[in-house]
This record gives sequence, structure tokens and C-alpha cells, in this order.
Amino acid sequence: MQVEHVGPLRRWTSRLLDGGNRWGSVHVQADRFGAVRYRLVVYPPGISDSERRRLRLWRGAPVWGTALWVLAEIVLQHLMAPRAALVVSTVLVIASVAVAFTMAGPTRGLVRMMLVDAILGHTDATIAARDRLYSLASMLQDAEERLDAGLISPLEHEALWWRVYEQLDPGPSNVRKLPS
Repeated sequence: MQVEHVGPLRRWTSRLLDGGNRWGSVHVQADRFGAVRYRLVVYPPGISDSERRRLRLWRGAPVWGTALWVLAEIVLQHLMAPRAALVVSTVLVIASVAVAFTMAGPTRGLVRMMLVDAILGHTDATIAARDRLYSLASMLQDAEERLDAGLISPLEHEALWWRVYEQLDPGPSNVRKLPS
């Protein structure tokens, strides 16, 4: 029996590419003026690992695109004229984002989200929506942990994933269906 050693760099890159969960993510973010934004992102069930990676790449484009642009500007400023560096770094980022858009394909429009903005002095409706978001995220996280522990099958995991996915509003930009 051979034991494979996974180093910290490999774990980090895997986490970066694959994300924390197969199903998507949940984010809680403090906003301005005491508001808190809760966001549940659920990828379409049944997508492959590579499709999920391409979706994550596309959805992360604002962050990595900005970092790439700044880095390219810093490097290119030393190699060429400032205006040329600006043009080259901008074209590089636009081309990279276009490639990520193309690679994500039709699944990028199938991602479903639930967003709750809680402003100071929560209303009952906001609290109920936040609790529903937490409940759905907990269902998905619990299913993922049970799958990883071998307590449920991949089919059962995907069925729970579908159950949550179908409860989320597809929204006007997410009306496309996966090709059969």
C-alpha cells in the first residue's frame, strides 16, 4: 500500500481551485452602516469537478483580474513606456476574463444564489430569510460531511443538493437549462 504525501502547497492550490464545498459556498460579510450581507451560492448539481473549477474561475474574475492587472502594470512599467504598459496589462486582463467566461460555458448561468441584506434593526422577514439561508446551507454542509465520511452515497448527496438547488430562485439571468 502506497501512501501519498500531500504537501501544503498542493493542499492550498486544491482548496483554491476546488473551493471548500462541491455544492458552492456561503458568505457572511459586514457591509456599510452596520448592515450584514448573507449570500448562499449553489452550483448546479451534477456538474463535474472541472466544470466547478471553471465556474469558480469565472466567478472569481473580479478578484484575480484586478490582481493580474496590478501585477502586470508593476512588471510592465519597467519594461516599456507607461501607456504601452497600461494597454498591454488591460488587454491581458480582458483576454483572460474572456477565456474564463468561455471556459465556464452555459453552466455559468445556472448558478443559483440567495442573498439576504440585514440592516440594523432587523425585521422579522429579514430574520426569517437569514434563518432559511442558514438552514439550506446547513443541509448542504451536512450532506457534504456525511458523504466525505462515507455515511451517504454520492447519489444521496446529489439528491439533497438538488432539493436545495430547486428551492432557490433561478432569477432572470439563470433561466437557461443544462443541455441534455
